[in-house]
Amino acid sequence: MISRETIEATEVYKGLKPSLQELALKRKNREEIEHGYNVALNRGVENWERLVNPTYINRRIVNELIGKK
Repeated sequence: MISRETIEATEVYKGLKPSLQELALKRKNREEIEHGYNVALNRGVENWERLVNPTYINRRIVNELIGKK
């Protein structure tokens, strides 16, 4: 499970304006990030991006989380 703290620890999140940080931590968005992370681990980042067409911020957060794994 991807927690708020995990997202807050990313460099992408830290570089966002406060209003975008708030949006990144909303429940629905956290679910999208978690889903993207799981799909990217199992099927690959490119496949996830092609299938889901995530937002730019979510794409960067998932890519950073995958890189940390």
